[in-house]
Amino acid sequence: MNANSFSGFIYNGTSWLMNLAFYNILWFLFTIVGLGIFGWGPATAALFAVIRKKLTTDKEFSAFKEFLSFYKKSFIQANIFGLLLIIGASSIFYSINTLLHLEQGMKIFLGTIFFMTLILFTIVAIFIFPVYSHYNTTFQNYIRYSLMIGLANLHYGLYIIILLSLGVFLINIFPGLLLFYSVSIPAFLIMQISLKIFDSLPDNTNATERTSFSS
Repeated sequence: MNANSFSGFIYNGTSWLMNLAFYNILWFLFTIVGLGIFGWGPATAALFAVIRKKLTTDKEFSAFKEFLSFYKKSFIQANIFGLLLIIGASSIFYSINTLLHLEQGMKIFLGTIFFMTLILFTIVAIFIFPVYSHYNTTFQNYIRYSLMIGLANLHYGLYIIILLSLGVFLINIFPGLLLFYSVSIPAFLIMQISLKIFDSLPDNTNATERTSFSS
């Protein structure tokens, strides 16, 4: 690597770190605006949308305006996704506690069903916001595409889980990262991997790719 390439690499890396820190702060602010439970879904959708635009265009744009635009546009639908994920995660937590108190036979039978359900839920949870920020389609299709894409690319899903686990580990060691990168870096990694998957898909779906945040 020559000096110019190395300088460019350092510049791009520093630029991304600054942008991701700003996006993370926006996520926290807009989550608070929505009183937490009604803000995190739209804020997450807006975060993925802004990161997607940054990854797919060289044009300069106002991250705040784009974040705000997508936040408002997706408020109801993203809230439904967010609440469904909360309900699903709560059900899984309750199911784990219930399984621990069952007989061995029932524990094996229901545990198998639970494990399969957990895999499907995890797939949807990982890909729902990347799919939502990338495609313009129906509510049902967002969930269906998330599940289909995840099942067809389980290795990418596993890769994402490993990276997210590493991120949690680093935040535990350096809690100061929480404010600046706790959400934006995981979203960046998931969105970057998701874009590679989207680019490899055949163009035979009923969804259209979003061309702008106002579309």
